[in-house]
Amino acid sequence: MLLALGGAVFVSGCGPAIFGAGLAGGMVAQDERTAGSIIEDETIEIKSRIALSDAFGDKVNVGVTSFNRAVLLTGQIPEAAMRERAVKIVKGVENVASVHDKTTAQGASSLAARAADSLLTARVKAVLCSLQTPGFSCLDVKVVSESGIVYLLGLLTHENAALAVRTAREVKGVLKVVKVLQYRSG
Repeated sequence: MLLALGGAVFVSGCGPAIFGAGLAGGMVAQDERTAGSIIEDETIEIKSRIALSDAFGDKVNVGVTSFNRAVLLTGQIPEAAMRERAVKIVKGVENVASVHDKTTAQGASSLAARAADSLLTARVKAVLCSLQTPGFSCLDVKVVSESGIVYLLGLLTHENAALAVRTAREVKGVLKVVKVLQYRSG
């Protein structure tokens, strides 16, 4: 279980934040969430993916991203009834606070489209990490791309959320930015 959780952490992009902390001088300290909260989000993602796979097999292409117990579903589900069932399944996963369904009713995207979205996610994350704004950390934002739409999840001040959205919109290939954010004071 720990090996699977560790692998999931690296795949989702939180690995550098957790495992690089010792090498990078405390990167986790910049993340407003506790280590337990980060692990809880990873566990939610794993349990949700397993539950969706058990329910639908390869009939759907669904991405699951959790930040502070808010879950974002992206990808393709061919039928409306299946989309409703997917949301219900994920809402039933332990510790899920909310589900944001951004799936589309269509067949699975191509491998090329998924690769383009992965590249777009990497470009947006890189630009966010290059910002030198006091009080802003790219570790506070998870970035997900689907069909050129960029979803931003995180725990930010209103000012930093506006900065993240403006910055993401400027990245080549971004068609739209959708906020799935939680706000903090400060």
